Amino acid sequence: MNTDGPTRRTLLAAMGSSIAVTAAGCVDSAGGEDCPDPDIPPRTEWQLGSDRDGREVIAHRGCAAQFPENTLYAFERVSPYVDGIELDVRRAESGEIVVFHDETLDRLTACSGEVAQRDYEALASCDVGCTDDGVPRLGDAFEVIPPDVQVNVELKTAGIADEVTSIAAAVEHEILVSSFLPEALQEIRDSDSSVPIALVTDQRLRESLAVARDLGCSALHPRYDLSELSATVEEAHADGIRINVWTIDDESGVEVAVEAGVDGMFVDRLDIL
Repeated sequence: MNTDGPTRRTLLAAMGSSIAVTAAGCVDSAGGEDCPDPDIPPRTEWQLGSDRDGREVIAHRGCAAQFPENTLYAFERVSPYVDGIELDVRRAESGEIVVFHDETLDRLTACSGEVAQRDYEALASCDVGCTDDGVPRLGDAFEVIPPDVQVNVELKTAGIADEVTSIAAAVEHEILVSSFLPEALQEIRDSDSSVPIALVTDQRLRESLAVARDLGCSALHPRYDLSELSATVEEAHADGIRINVWTIDDESGVEVAVEAGVDGMFVDRLDIL
């Protein structure tokens, strides 16, 4: 791997060895417990993009293996150490665009039922993981993520393009909107063609690349262990399409991604870098 390991490891060590153990443990709780608050150093100017020949590191749901996923708590803590943050969005019953991966609340909170059938006031009272914070709105996430950190907004449903592009237009961040759903990406394209889009896929890389071309995608986001990844990277680059792979949670995954020549890596942990 062409990396400057000691620099990253020195910075990450300052976060405290408790991150990998205690923070991971809090992910399984359903509210009401105190989250660990490691001593994270001030934001630094280093960026993994320059450290890895332009290869970007993106915190998947705010590094979901170490912090309660898709929370303001996670976004604040990982921002100094990554090039970008990926988060998931869907619509609350009352119309707000909220940051939550699952269709239902059960896995991550003490609440139950579908996100789409709860108004925002109810969702805000559902503590996520070990935090005392409820389900955040997309606008709330942009308020805690520094403007120089990219934000990858993954659409979990179609039908929310206008709200997402409206929010994106009001912030300074570099934004990429992604989805498994081609129809959701087409809606983004129709709503605001200036917003970059990316197709997410877990199969049929060549076919997915063809769909990404047709949609006018800036990037394709395949699973990192799919066959023909290296060949697809070359083909995508010839078309000006970036390849960002998901989701890496160990050093062997980093090696696979670097060997394939990808442009970005979605990671679940900071301590693998």
